[in-house]
Amino acid sequence: MCDNERDSREDRERPLARQILNDKNYHSWAIRMKRFLQKKDVWEAVERYEEEQDTNDDGTLKVDTDGNPVHKEPTAAVLAQRKKANKIALSEIADAVNEEMLDETEDIDNAREAWAKLAAVNTDMDFIYEILIYYK
Repeated sequence: MCDNERDSREDRERPLARQILNDKNYHSWAIRMKRFLQKKDVWEAVERYEEEQDTNDDGTLKVDTDGNPVHKEPTAAVLAQRKKANKIALSEIADAVNEEMLDETEDIDNAREAWAKLAAVNTDMDFIYEILIYYK
C-alpha cells in the first residue's frame, strides 16, 4: 500500500474530534457524538427505528381494525443488524464519557436509553428520560 492510499484510509477512519462528556459540555458533546455515530452508521440505535409498513397485494397499505397502519415484522437479518448497531453505539458512548457519567449508564444495555439518561442527567430534565423510554 502506498503512502497516499494509507493517508486516504486514515482520513476516512479518523474519528471526529471526540470530547469526553463531563458536567459542563453536554450540548457540544451531544452534537459531536451524534455526528460520530452517524458516521459509523449506528445513529439509528439511538433514534427510533423506522418500521416498514405492510402492504396488500394491490399495493395499498394494510391497516388494522382501528385504521392504524400495520407494520412488517423485522427480519432476522434486520434484528441482527440492529443488535450490532446497538452494541457499537453503546460502546462508543461509553468511551466518550467520564467516569461519573459512565456510572449513570452502567446498568443500561440499550443505546437509546443510555443517550436519554445522559441527556436527562446533563440538562436537569429527568422527564426526557421517562418520555424517551416510554416511546421506545
